[in-house]
Amino acid sequence: MKSVEEFESKIRSLSNRARYDDACVLSRYFLRAYPDLVVAAYYEAVFTAEKTEGYSKAENRMRYATAAKKLQRLLVRLRGVDSNLRTRIRNEYYWFSNQPYKQFLLGQEQVRLGYQRANYSQGVGAIGVAKEYARKGKIGLAMRWAKRSENAWKRFFKVDPNWYNSYLFYAQSVGLQGRTTEMNRAFRRASQISGKSINWAIIQEFKEEIESLVK
Repeated sequence: MKSVEEFESKIRSLSNRARYDDACVLSRYFLRAYPDLVVAAYYEAVFTAEKTEGYSKAENRMRYATAAKKLQRLLVRLRGVDSNLRTRIRNEYYWFSNQPYKQFLLGQEQVRLGYQRANYSQGVGAIGVAKEYARKGKIGLAMRWAKRSENAWKRFFKVDPNWYNSYLFYAQSVGLQGRTTEMNRAFRRASQISGKSINWAIIQEFKEEIESLVK
């Protein structure tokens, strides 16, 4: 049987290549192998809905709600869990339950405590807030939050420059500010790391969303 470390390493590797179906299957094996471990339940919950491609918006809303419920159940099991995993669980819960401001605050809180990877939470949360303001036509606030997201990603890249998903969100942060060339460069970087085509549906979906908000 694989060790906990082996399961985690393989699942993260699959995730960074956007092989979410394979990561989902492996996370279920992980949970079956270690049914009492919070970290195993965490991965199974995340990959319940990490893949969005091929599903309708309504289906993804339901899948996100399912993932959020699973993660919410883990929030009461965090006693004795290391701070790194606690942060990851809270981050994913805020993501799947669509609470970008709380996700941003989580990142701020953890960065102050010295956990620099939590800039990820700040970056994702801030661009989520920025897009909400952009949809409401509050352009000044949208730009302010997009800049916060951009700055968080620049700090994150100093810790981990090779996590493909981070470039998807960084691309949105600069794209929303009207910097199309930088946005496209970031999407290409995401494509290179993940091994996906630059025409991958997820990249195109984000790109079209940002272009529509800028207009």
